[in-house]
Amino acid sequence: MLLGAGPQSMGFGDIHEPEIYVDLFDLSKPFPFPGSMQIGEIAHVRSQLEKVPHGAHNESYAMVEAFRKGMEVVLDHECEIFQEGGVHRGGEGTGVELREGRIYNAITGTNPCMVHFGGGYVSPKTGKDDAIKPWAKALGIIP
Repeated sequence: MLLGAGPQSMGFGDIHEPEIYVDLFDLSKPFPFPGSMQIGEIAHVRSQLEKVPHGAHNESYAMVEAFRKGMEVVLDHECEIFQEGGVHRGGEGTGVELREGRIYNAITGTNPCMVHFGGGYVSPKTGKDDAIKPWAKALGIIP
């Protein structure tokens, strides 16, 4: 169980270059790579963020460097809290679906409470409405 596992937890990410991570993470897990969603004790998070390089143009590379410097974070491999929605891939490969009005991960059998629909095209006029509105309607967030 992820809760109580440590002072900081992080969701999984959609990695474009997994080869830069292979020596850092357990690839036997369903979602082995870190993402951008985090939760934790403020003092611990601040101390860990000091390990993240400044001025990076790609957060993935900055996070790899932070983990190489010993960033202490428990990854949510089972999507108990965090879920990447995979908007740019239509959710493909993430296991995300709706069940009984809730987000469900069919790969891990969990109901994550935080969902990030990152990636994909963002219109300057409508944002990601085309990708997000169907989920929001199905969840009862909007009519």
